[in-house]
Amino acid sequence: MRYTPSGTAVTSFTVLTYRGWKDDSGTEQSSPEYTNIVVWSKLAEICNQLLVSGSRVFIEGRLQTRSWDDQEGVKRYKTEVIADDMVLLGGRSGAGPALSESEITVSPDMCVNRVQVIGNLARDPELRYLPSGTAVTTFVVATNRAWTNSEGVRQESTEFHNVVCWNTIAEQVSKDINKGQKVYIEGRLQNRSWEGEDGVKRFKTEIVASFIVGSTVRDEMRHEDGAVHPVPSPAAKDPT
Repeated sequence: MRYTPSGTAVTSFTVLTYRGWKDDSGTEQSSPEYTNIVVWSKLAEICNQLLVSGSRVFIEGRLQTRSWDDQEGVKRYKTEVIADDMVLLGGRSGAGPALSESEITVSPDMCVNRVQVIGNLARDPELRYLPSGTAVTTFVVATNRAWTNSEGVRQESTEFHNVVCWNTIAEQVSKDINKGQKVYIEGRLQNRSWEGEDGVKRFKTEIVASFIVGSTVRDEMRHEDGAVHPVPSPAAKDPT
């Protein structure tokens, strides 16, 4: 934890989740996913006091991407979850010793990595096919945030979220939505890295979409299984 020149507490840490899936042979697989968390003010002090490596937590917040130029002049980006709330789910707290990553064991079934975004497409979706024939579509969604600063002045900022979807949903989305349209995206946060032609390692954070609602598919929802599901009316109530 550290304090800004104005005296505001800020702390950062990484949350480890696991994702489970089956490969082509039907064998259960799992892979780790690391999410950068930033916490401010009183909640930052609470996290610093209670959390140690191995603590099981629930974090709720918003996505924010920041950029800077490194010492070689290469533009770097980092996407973080700015936490609005933190719940310690039991087990380990600051009262116990920290664990190394190799000592942390958790089932994918006990992990949640979920992102929900409502915004407007910043550009048209781009559909392509891998050599294996798998369809993949990428696009960018812009969201706006408004708040009032300490002087009472209204502020606004825009965040741009990289979104990727696969298979049938990728093909459908490339036809259904266009630049400027409002969409609802639900999926998981994924970080990947690669080495550029200049030999510099680069990183990118994406939302892997499993569920998309676009304004061009009124009263329908596109799901990753390719099915079209009706959207319940907001005014509808359970008759029971």
